[in-house]
Amino acid sequence: MRNKYKLSVLFLGLLLGIIKPMIAQEDWKSLVSLDSLNTSGNTSATFKTTRLINGQSVETVKKHTLDFRVAHRFGNESLGIHSLYGLDAASDIRLALEYGISDRLTIGFSRSRLAENLEGLIKYRLLIQKENGAMPLSVTLFANSVITSVMDYTATADYAGDYAIFAHRMSYTYQVLIARKFSRIFSFQIMPSLVHRNFITNPSDKNDIYSLGAGGRLKFSKRSAIVVDYFYNINPSNSTRSAGSGITYYNPLGIGWEIETGGHVFTIMFSNAAGLIENEFIPNTTDSWRKRGFKFSFDISRNFKL
Repeated sequence: MRNKYKLSVLFLGLLLGIIKPMIAQEDWKSLVSLDSLNTSGNTSATFKTTRLINGQSVETVKKHTLDFRVAHRFGNESLGIHSLYGLDAASDIRLALEYGISDRLTIGFSRSRLAENLEGLIKYRLLIQKENGAMPLSVTLFANSVITSVMDYTATADYAGDYAIFAHRMSYTYQVLIARKFSRIFSFQIMPSLVHRNFITNPSDKNDIYSLGAGGRLKFSKRSAIVVDYFYNINPSNSTRSAGSGITYYNPLGIGWEIETGGHVFTIMFSNAAGLIENEFIPNTTDSWRKRGFKFSFDISRNFKL
């Protein structure tokens, strides 16, 4: 099924890894090390980085700071010993540059191996939680615009030439990130999401995928925490899409163990999603945790003051 081209303007609106983020020592205190208040009275460090496992967090890149991010997601653990349980394979690789125009506004660009996706993103921190309760929540808006540069959607003759129409290559994500830091050890976030794809092939699918994500961070020692996120696809349901395509779709679930060591955060993380951007992992997760479809991932981030 095809959809006419829709021009979309990015509006004010990426998984923690085995080393996430690797941040310069001089930026550590301003971004991730404080569990107390900053001078403005805002609640700081709701989360430690700008991403959870798969999804975005409410955190933004600091003003005049460039965040260079490298993410690698390996293959399924079910591949077994001959693939070193997925470590010989690569589900996706992402290189990203994200820049803080202000403490509230971040813009960025990324390139992903999966579907050769080129992404432009924007993120705006609309509301910041206050310690005195005057503002009980933090709210951040996120949006991206993605274009695939692959030769065609599929190798089968039925769909040959579908990407000859430029608009069919485009997809978009829009999210509202709503979080609260309940205590020094626990933060929680919900993520109403819309992924729009200009082109789909499954007649039981829809161009618009509505999803509700949730994630949290639980600190269980001075320097360690568990981070989890999960996205539930609402319309159309995964079962409807699976029945119409012959491909079984699942909701993406990610789990990570976060360790603070001085000026860095190390995280061991696993997810059943192959893609590293919302346009892929929300609509296109086809592996199940129950079938050992989870993958080891890492994300390396380095901040530069400009």
